[in-house]
Amino acid sequence: MQNAIPDGSTGIACMVLKPSALGGPRRLLVANVGDSRAAMVHADGSGRALSDDHKPNRFDEKLRVEVRV
Repeated sequence: MQNAIPDGSTGIACMVLKPSALGGPRRLLVANVGDSRAAMVHADGSGRALSDDHKPNRFDEKLRVEVRV
């Protein structure tokens, strides 16, 4: 294809879930597609990754894609 523009989709969705029992902890559900990344930064400045890249050079990702084909 001439003048093709590489394209794709990315996205992140985060949802805080209510406790499953009275007084229980809330849970954070995170889903990502493409090259999107999610991180949580705490008040003290420390951070934590909440997502993993969907890259074909990752062994587990390659297996996931090849098994489902």
